[in-house]
Amino acid sequence: MECTELEKVTFATRFLCGAACNWWEGVRAYMTASQMEMTWANFRRLFIDHYIPESYRMSMERELIELKQGGKSVAEYTAKFNELVRYVADTDDAPTEAWKIKKYRFGLRADIAHDVSMLQVASLGELIQKSYYAESGLEAMIKERFEVNQKRRDSGKYKEQLKPRGSPSKGKQNFSQRSQQACSECGSIHNGECMKGKGVCYHCKQPGHYKNECPKLHGSGGSSGTTRSKGRVYSLDGEQARGNNALIIDVCQLGQSEVVVLFDCGATNSFISVECVMRLGLSSNSLLPPMTVAVATGGKVVSKRVCQNCPVLASQEKSIMLI
Repeated sequence: MECTELEKVTFATRFLCGAACNWWEGVRAYMTASQMEMTWANFRRLFIDHYIPESYRMSMERELIELKQGGKSVAEYTAKFNELVRYVADTDDAPTEAWKIKKYRFGLRADIAHDVSMLQVASLGELIQKSYYAESGLEAMIKERFEVNQKRRDSGKYKEQLKPRGSPSKGKQNFSQRSQQACSECGSIHNGECMKGKGVCYHCKQPGHYKNECPKLHGSGGSSGTTRSKGRVYSLDGEQARGNNALIIDVCQLGQSEVVVLFDCGATNSFISVECVMRLGLSSNSLLPPMTVAVATGGKVVSKRVCQNCPVLASQEKSIMLI
């Protein structure tokens, strides 16, 4: 319906009540006295200047420029964006559609922004819809990865891969061992005190090696305590580890913190980086004898410190020794 400028103002002011109605009475008298034309543009400017002052609009504009999605969903981020952009749109230099598209995309979370950055969009509404699609796809991928990892943790093969090399298999246990009662601490059948979680050899009760590498079992029982034991450790980046079927890379809980762990069934010991020890605030002791570790590059590293009784949670919590 076609309306004159005066009719637009008349229709709008009929919906004012309370303090707003009192404000309009004063403004109308001012416009009449100053011979200001009763147009919709003049009414709108006076209304915005009174109820949305410039200082508040500048504050909203600054908040819009700094707006980031962060931990919010796309729906929450979009609602906040639209709320703030309204205040900027009421200014004389209202943002263009291209500016709003650029600002909305810049504030998106990195993973969603990456998916939509290569797409051509003609409007802000189209960009918002594509952001919803990207968010939905990422959530589905995360859910699928979680389910795959959960199945792998629950499988018997995964638990078997976590056992250190040299532990006795069920097929090698004789009848007398099977007839004995399993240890309440580790669930295995053995004689004497349980050494689980103490970070020592199950044979000689000394730290620095497993039972299958015990020097006393290899005819060197009379060697001095300064003889260095030997071990091997992988030195791979994340992509190399993922491409090696003999290795498993996953996130486990070490104490109260989550750490990335590389599981190798053939490794002789469990190792931890100096940076990780410092970051987690772990205590360490001197490793006697020191251990010479062969790395994948062909070199050797001498390890002189050990973190004992470290609680690690994979499929179940265990206390291990980290070199």
